[in-house]
Amino acid sequence: MSFGFPQKTIGYFCSYVPEELLIAAGFNPIRILPGATDASLSQTHLQSYTCYLARACLHRGIKGELNPLEGAIFTHTCDTMQCLADIWPQACPHKIMETFNLPTVLSSEQALPYTIAELERLKGRLEALTGFPIGEEALKEAVKIANRRRILLQNLASKREKMRASHFFSLVNKALTMPVGEAISFLESLEFEEEESSGKVRIVLAGSTLDDLDLVDFIEESGGKIVDDDFCNGTRYFQTIADEAAPPLEAIARRLLERPICPCKFLKPGAYSQSLLEKTRLAKAQGLILVRQKFCDPWGWEFPLMQTFFQEKKVPILMVEVEQPGSLGPIATRIQAFLEMITEG
Repeated sequence: MSFGFPQKTIGYFCSYVPEELLIAAGFNPIRILPGATDASLSQTHLQSYTCYLARACLHRGIKGELNPLEGAIFTHTCDTMQCLADIWPQACPHKIMETFNLPTVLSSEQALPYTIAELERLKGRLEALTGFPIGEEALKEAVKIANRRRILLQNLASKREKMRASHFFSLVNKALTMPVGEAISFLESLEFEEEESSGKVRIVLAGSTLDDLDLVDFIEESGGKIVDDDFCNGTRYFQTIADEAAPPLEAIARRLLERPICPCKFLKPGAYSQSLLEKTRLAKAQGLILVRQKFCDPWGWEFPLMQTFFQEKKVPILMVEVEQPGSLGPIATRIQAFLEMITEG
């Protein structure tokens, strides 16, 4: 590939961030994940009943692990992440801190013009911060770069049933947390051998972000086979690409509005639950396990509706609540019982 890849890195927390705009501004967008199992340094800023994702990321920022980043980009999603956006400048010494305000109601007639206007606003802020204009050609090239990584991840996902799920998710996370040029080279040169899996019960896994690969291994060791997912750092990020033939800002905006949603966004009543049910059917899965971050309100509100949709269609569904990685606790027994129920049914 002949792309001129950017050199500086900038962090982001959500796949609704318009990474094409960041690439065009000369930044490598790096996904910020919780990392370690410690979130103690966040206690002076966030309550104990805040989700682990926010607390652990803030801990990393205060500890200095994210200092190499030029800044951090937030999106308008849940209340916790919006509060974290207010706290971040006080706790982390980054030069850049911006929030991209994507509409909540994506089906509104004004959603597209609003999103394009918001992209223009963020473009102006990035130009002011860097001192360089972001031209049309730079935006078009950035769209191609972002699409290339997504397409390579789609290709990887097409082979996921031939590898352990934890291996698949570790490769995706690696590709999201390294500079975009390196990620593309890494994915283009990726080779792997088919891995044996004892799991037979086909499962779709869903949630906000997937941070605990021990959980994934446990599901497969207990008889499950994860054949698809819906995570912000999974297929929800790379399932759709931007139209390279369209004006770049419009292409970026349309992709953000038309890509798979999460419970933080609204299309119509039941849209997200219906999309998960359809994903489960297309994957020929026998059930779905929702991994809910403890204290995550959007997923908690969505689950009763989701459960109704699945039960009406007689598709088994289980919600497990997790906090920090590394300790399955009582959810281990629930997962085993769920998989046994499907096997015996």
